[in-house]
Amino acid sequence: MGPNTLTFILQLLISWKVLPEPVRRAYTPPSLPDGVKRVLLTLQEAGYEAYVVGGAPRDWLLGRPVNDYDVATSAKPEEVKEVFSRVIPVGLDHGTVTVVFANTAIEVTAFRRGGNALSPAGRESDGYSDTIEEDLAARDFTINAIAWQMSDEKSGAGFLVDPYGGIEDIGEGQLRGVVNAAHRFREDPLRVLRACRQAATLDMQVEAQTLEEMANFADDCALCAVERIMVELSKLLEAANPTIGLELLEKVGLLKKFFPKTAPFEICLKAKRALPNRLAALLFVNDVKTVEKSLKKLKFSKAVATLVLSLVNHSQITPSTIERAADVRRFVSHVGEDVVAELLDLMAARELSDVETLSSAVASERASGCPFTVADLAIGGSEVMKALGSRGGPRVGAILKELLDRVLEEPRLNERNELLELLSSMTTTTEKC
Repeated sequence: MGPNTLTFILQLLISWKVLPEPVRRAYTPPSLPDGVKRVLLTLQEAGYEAYVVGGAPRDWLLGRPVNDYDVATSAKPEEVKEVFSRVIPVGLDHGTVTVVFANTAIEVTAFRRGGNALSPAGRESDGYSDTIEEDLAARDFTINAIAWQMSDEKSGAGFLVDPYGGIEDIGEGQLRGVVNAAHRFREDPLRVLRACRQAATLDMQVEAQTLEEMANFADDCALCAVERIMVELSKLLEAANPTIGLELLEKVGLLKKFFPKTAPFEICLKAKRALPNRLAALLFVNDVKTVEKSLKKLKFSKAVATLVLSLVNHSQITPSTIERAADVRRFVSHVGEDVVAELLDLMAARELSDVETLSSAVASERASGCPFTVADLAIGGSEVMKALGSRGGPRVGAILKELLDRVLEEPRLNERNELLELLSSMTTTTEKC
């Protein structure tokens, strides 16, 4: 089936009211970088259609900041390369090139036919399209199937193209698959997870038919590349309200495919809005080895995994058992100064008793300049080796740890002469033994 035939069918379905009449609405975006304007204008002057697509029109309408601008055009990649002097040919397999204009890098993609909305043939019908309406038909959700075309460079005025009711869905706060949700998820099953993530990040609900199809394609989604899954899960957990996404994951049967046992989602919501904190708040109900296996399977970074495992490992500590100032200092020393604030955040998210009192005590002890590590002691390994008359070994480390423990009990002892005197008594006692 050729592109002209598909375009004819699209227009026929619109005339039969099977598909909605394309909506073109005058709209001037709140902001548009000069580089994007110039790319649009240059393509238009060369005789091609050009639109801002993807997240930008959606975020304009939602009043959210726009970080990325993508352009869709009737020009093929080879034609785009003829129009602009600086083009990076990345993404050619998807009809995309990166145009560098006015020190701005902008992805420019030819109109695509994806796994076409008019045919269940999936990726077999991939190819270029002739119309923006057909390009938008192959996108995931209606709120992302809105395009904007500039009509006046000076004023920045233009109009939105909304063939599938995206503007209305934005107003109703719902995610809905474009034309046929099953086709959209068949094209790319990761869209099931992306729906959960976008519902969380945009604070939206999922339309009933779309939600039903998400459950149908959950197994396929779980088989997608782990790296892609990890990126979507990370964005979901870092959302302002991750509980929306987590509840959807649970509802469609994906949560148990990615994670072991999970804590109540409200704890995740109350935790610091950072990936390690949110992961720890979700998984602390498991043992460390189970969490480590899960994080490794999902290929989270070493830095993220290290912090999460440390928080889970120390999650059994309860603030009410830390009473004396020396106990507070030992708590900081044991957990680590780089982790203690995050652990206190997890305790607060869990609403453990006395966590505010412990937080104040920790802040006070840290402000006092008290040593919490062996490296903070007024003497080091060389003094210990001299006292022992040896070159080193495990005994040196053991003595330094004992000195630290004495100092944690009485911080005033962290003076060179005091520690040397303690060291002398410790080595003398050892020799007598």
